[in-house]
This record gives sequence, structure tokens and C-alpha cells, in this order.
Amino acid sequence: MSRVPLALVFVICCIVAGCNLAGFPPLGWSTREEGAQGCRFDHRGNPLVGESATVLVDAKSGSTCRAVYALNSHDYASKTLSLSARHLVSEGASSVQLRAFDGKKTVGRATRRFESGALSSEVLIQMELPKSYDLVVVSFVAENEARLEVKGLRVESAESNSAGDAQAQAIYAEAVGLIKAHALAYDALDPDLIEAGRPASDATLWQARSAIKTLLRELGDGHSFLNSPDGVQEAERISKAEMQHATWRMLRPGIAVIHVPMFRGTDDEFKRVFANSICEALRSGLEAGAKAWIVDLSGNRGGNMWPMLDGLSPLLGAEGVGSFRYRDGSSSPWTLKGHEGIIDVPDLRSAPVAVVTSGRTASSGEAVAVAFRGRPLTRSFGAPTSGYSTSNTTYKLADGSRLYLTTAVFEDRNGNRYGGKLVPDQVIQGVDAEASFGAAGDWLDACLRGECHE
Repeated sequence: MSRVPLALVFVICCIVAGCNLAGFPPLGWSTREEGAQGCRFDHRGNPLVGESATVLVDAKSGSTCRAVYALNSHDYASKTLSLSARHLVSEGASSVQLRAFDGKKTVGRATRRFESGALSSEVLIQMELPKSYDLVVVSFVAENEARLEVKGLRVESAESNSAGDAQAQAIYAEAVGLIKAHALAYDALDPDLIEAGRPASDATLWQARSAIKTLLRELGDGHSFLNSPDGVQEAERISKAEMQHATWRMLRPGIAVIHVPMFRGTDDEFKRVFANSICEALRSGLEAGAKAWIVDLSGNRGGNMWPMLDGLSPLLGAEGVGSFRYRDGSSSPWTLKGHEGIIDVPDLRSAPVAVVTSGRTASSGEAVAVAFRGRPLTRSFGAPTSGYSTSNTTYKLADGSRLYLTTAVFEDRNGNRYGGKLVPDQVIQGVDAEASFGAAGDWLDACLRGECHE
């Protein structure tokens, strides 16, 4: 009698049981825990049948908890898959995620995040599925003292919108046209790669976006990126929920530190509030006797440069503080026009300023550092910056995605061009900014005695 290899028996059993040898979850419900292993789960029912399916995910501190439902029905090919619920309650940071696979390759992905609150009778998340796929995974995620409860889950489908105005091939062609016309590093892109990445006629919008992201990586500028319509909404929500204000403190008599954090977002009121937080810090420092200033950019990861520059305009001035230099040689000056409702601060352009940077200072944070380059009585301290001293221009694609394309390098008031890391005048070794503050304070003390050198 012939003997069947044990490995083959295992494979056959896996197929019968519905498990996945590539590391994917088994069909139906399963759970995963990460971190402190403090998870509580309750899931029941089949979201493919009726509205009786429910899921509860409860995460303790330090834990990431996932309840997963995997299905391999091919009824949704070339359609839009929707996950709806009769009721959802979220406490803390939670999300619902959809992901589709064709073999080991991801062919679709969508995420929706929730803060504390409740929803009723709503489509939670949608994803356009391609013609070819073999597994869809739905994940209900709660992280770090969060709780997510969903009742009346159901999976539905509708005809795909890809045949409408925002076809995958059209979106790809639109992005390629913008890259050709404006990308700073377009010459580094292989034309054959552009043609090879062109989506098939039956491709989904997700596949088109994935192909565009591949092109952006090949540009090699490290700064260009694409955000989906859902990602755009999420970024705007985060920018409002997590906005930080500038703060200040006296380092020593006569010297104040202004801590300028990153700022993300385009909302006019939020921009005004952020710029005013810098102005208020400057005014408070003046009232406390400050005559010299340290502008701390060591934790500034970027975002929107204009509210930062508007708030610092008493130190910088309103014109001639820098510019964008494009690939055709043209430039666009940085002019700070001021906005209604900005707090009035006395002219501080003659005050000595020390700028502190670190390896975390990036993008718009680097733009602020460049704006101080060439300013009289100014010196920089700390560590070299991240190396994203380039400008991104935002383009809205037909499907609602945003293409953030690197189109220019920063140029300071003296015409010096950047594009990479900014090395400070005085490099300071250390794991935090305190050593840089100390060196900057010593230099500013000398300035106040009339003995400093730039």
C-alpha cells in the first residue's frame, strides 16, 4: 500500500477546513491580538445572510485587537462591495478595514476610522473589487483602551462606478500628465515604466491608484504621494482633531524659546488660530522681558508652511523671506500678506534669533528654517534636518484623490537653493534639543552684549 506524504495530508486538511497557507485568516470569523494581549471579543452570525451578525472588540491599554471575517465568494467581482450596519458604537480609536487578495497580491484596500460616538443604519465602508480576486478580509480593530461594537452587519454589492466619469485608465492618464508637466524629478522616470504600469481596461480605481503610487516611488524625490478620497477626509479630520498650538518659555533672562509644532490642514479658521498661537507666544515673551529668541523647529514634521510663517512674520518680515524654484527655472516668492484677525505684534526684525533643528524637522518645518537663512543676526543650531526641503503642489484628480507632487526646491532670501538636508551653522551632538538650546542661549547672550557673530 502506498503511503501519502504527511505534508500533502496537511495541505488537503487545510483546504477542507478553509485555512490559508499564505498566512491569511481562515474563512469566517477569527481573532488576532497584538501588544499587551488585553483583548475581549464577541462575534456571531453571518454578515452574508440577513442582519443578525454582530461583533464586539474591546482593547485594553497597550493592545491592538482585531476581529476578522474572511469570505471567498466571487459574487462581487467587478462590483462595489459595501459593509453596512444597523448600529455602531465606538469608544476611543477604532476602525473597519476591507482588503481583497488575488493570491498573495493585494488588489483592493479601504479603511474607515472612528472616534467616540454612535452611528445608525449606515454604510460603514465600501470597496471596488476587481474582476479577479479570491479572498476578501474584513477587520474590526480597536486599539489601546478602545471599544468597537457593531450590530446588524450585512455585506451587500452594487454595480461598480468604474464605468462612469472616473475610469481607472483615465485617472492614471491624468496623473501621468501632471507628473510629466510638473514633477521636479520627471527626467528620472523611465517612459517604459509609465507604459508598463498602465491599468487594464477592467481595472479598479484602487488598482489605478496603486499604479500611480508606484510611479511616485520611482520618481525618487521621497516627497510626492497620492491620497485617496477617504484618505483626504481622514487627513482633514486628523488635522482638526490633533492641532497643536505654539508654546513658549523663558530659557534665561532676556531669551525666550518659541516651540513651533507642525500644522496640517487648510481650514482658514484653524490656520488663523495656529498663527495666533505663535503671535501670542511672541507677545507673552516680550511682556516677560525677552530681547532675543530661539525658534524651536526640532519637532516640526511639516504640513502647511503658511500659518507658521504668518505667525513668525514679526521676526521675519513680510517679503523676501524665500521662494520656490521650479524645474524650468522660474520662481515664486514667499510673501506673507497677513490675515484678518491675526494678533498684532511689534516689529522684531532687528532682534537676534537662533533656530534649532533636528533630524525630525521636515518639509514645511524645513521651509521655516530656510526663511531664517540669510536673516541678519541669525544662526542655526542642532542636527541636520530630514532632507525634504522641497515643495509639493496639490492636484485634485477626477475620482476625488489628491496628488501631492514635488514641483520645486526651497530657495532662501539670498538665492541659495536647497532640496535636501539643511545643515545648521553649529552642529550639536545629543539625543534631544536641550544641548542645542544651551548653545543657542550662549550665542544669544553674546548678541545681547553686542559680541555675537553670525
